[in-house]
Amino acid sequence: MKKLVRLTAGVALLLFAGIAVAGDFEEQTLQLINSYRSANKLKPLDSSSFCGELARQHSREMQERQEMNHDGADNRFRQAVAQGAGGCVENVAWNMDTPQRLFHAWRQSPGHDRNLLNRRTNGGGIGKVGEYVTFFACEIPIKSTPQRR
Repeated sequence: MKKLVRLTAGVALLLFAGIAVAGDFEEQTLQLINSYRSANKLKPLDSSSFCGELARQHSREMQERQEMNHDGADNRFRQAVAQGAGGCVENVAWNMDTPQRLFHAWRQSPGHDRNLLNRRTNGGGIGKVGEYVTFFACEIPIKSTPQRR
């Protein structure tokens, strides 16, 4: 019964979101990913401005080239590691007019789906520029607050 409730909630979210502008598109896509992760007993991803910026940067590069690719992924991963992150994943897409359509396409691809459900990642971001979209997520260290004495 719990699984049915989760699936129903996920479907309702898919139907509600509609067509979105870039900022809303990005936010709604991350919400869909997090609902999916929760339905699979994984923690949702924290919205990471760092991951979001790397994702937007790559989407901008794809838009400039008019080509969907993973070019420079190693460089993005190195940038993330330099900031203390690890275990990064990346999905790209082109010509997806709604967050729902994009999310559905990624779920249908085993490699992309595996990235959405990666257990190590805890922070992520979406970048949409024109028709190009990048999802970038990493294992981001949790900054501990100093203990009071």
